[in-house]
Amino acid sequence: RMARSLRIELEGGWFHITSRGQHRDRIFRDLADALNFAGRLAELPERFGVELHSYVMMPNHYHLLVRTPRGGLSRAVQWLNTGYSIWWNNRHQRVGHVFQGRFKSILVEEGQRLLELSLYLHFNPVAVEELGLGKARRAAAARGLDTADEALLAKRLQTLRSWRWSSYRALAGYEVAPGWLS
Repeated sequence: RMARSLRIELEGGWFHITSRGQHRDRIFRDLADALNFAGRLAELPERFGVELHSYVMMPNHYHLLVRTPRGGLSRAVQWLNTGYSIWWNNRHQRVGHVFQGRFKSILVEEGQRLLELSLYLHFNPVAVEELGLGKARRAAAARGLDTADEALLAKRLQTLRSWRWSSYRALAGYEVAPGWLS
């Protein structure tokens, strides 16, 4: 068995963090779950000195765009995932893993790539089959072959603007950004 690769810990680094539910199961079953996790996100900057720039919470996974002025990425995300998992298991009378394996962290270059990543994170709520953006349709859209009609485009826009569990609404100016969001 191979040893797992070391995490990159970098002062001033930008990272795309993601973690998915075990077996792709839901990690946010209801409002209380989402509120608890969002509360933990709000604690990350002060508790660990990380900057949280973008986030999205989906039913079975989450994405974060963080900057680590002083390093400490692993400690921060381990605290987030472990604390939430313990709380979630107690609340739902479960045992075992809530998240599938280790969280993923990808070092991101500054500049245009950060904007692209932020867009990718924020478009997660509309990148679903129900809105005509399953994997095959996204591939077609990337080639300029998206055939969505006005009603479907309106539904995508409404979903994006109303998705409560991301930083999109604050970044787009639909609501005041919380103090913990950089």
